[in-house]
Amino acid sequence: MSNKKNVRIRITSVAGQESIIQEARGELYIREGKVYVLYQETSEEMGSTSTMVKAGPEELKITRKGQIGSEQTFVAGHSRTGWYRMPEGSIPIETRTRTYVRNLQEGIGVIDWSYDLYVGEERAGLYTLSLTIQEDVR
Repeated sequence: MSNKKNVRIRITSVAGQESIIQEARGELYIREGKVYVLYQETSEEMGSTSTMVKAGPEELKITRKGQIGSEQTFVAGHSRTGWYRMPEGSIPIETRTRTYVRNLQEGIGVIDWSYDLYVGEERAGLYTLSLTIQEDVR
């Protein structure tokens, strides 16, 4: 495991006409060619949630643990099943990834991806995301 870096992240998520920007501070480390970013998300809907982003050359995986939990995997041109857990129970979800571009230098840079989300058999929409990772000089 390489040294951890403090990072600032910005996630831009676009779905239909809605655009959401989230910012957080976290830690980054690199192991076996994969970039890991750990950070805390806090929102009224989700409470406090610990999020881990694992960005490999071909695959992106996002795992959330907390009041709301989820696991999503993205591979360009492929469909992957995951799950979304709320206090009421867990539901299966499916991501059909259209694009995944990882442009990072030692973990710093931008990851862009887009996917169609299916909840059960229902298409929930097209999502386009961009994750910007910057070194956090405190």
